[in-house]
Amino acid sequence: MLFLLVYHFYETNLKMRLLGLGKAKAVAKLNDEAAAELGAEMLGELIVFSVGVLCLTFEYQRQQNKDRSKEEYVTEKLIDLQKSVNLITIQIENQDAKIREMDREICAHRK
Repeated sequence: MLFLLVYHFYETNLKMRLLGLGKAKAVAKLNDEAAAELGAEMLGELIVFSVGVLCLTFEYQRQQNKDRSKEEYVTEKLIDLQKSVNLITIQIENQDAKIREMDREICAHRK
């Protein structure tokens, strides 16, 4: 209940300043009905705010997971490409060795 009174005091002062009426000298205390209504409004706003925060948190986590998955996919593709390049390099070296061997045999048969 004390929280509602403090909240009401600051809310009233803020509204007065926004309207250009200056600082409130005396803020009327809330009756039980107004306090209950203010508490219900605050609880409703808290629920809406909490749902919004949860939605943002879940969306952030989803986006992080999506980005991580995409990065892993790109990394795997890069590794696959590197393996392919290494395999092609080995094949070229083997073919180059075979060509040199054939050249030697051709040169040896010509003599």
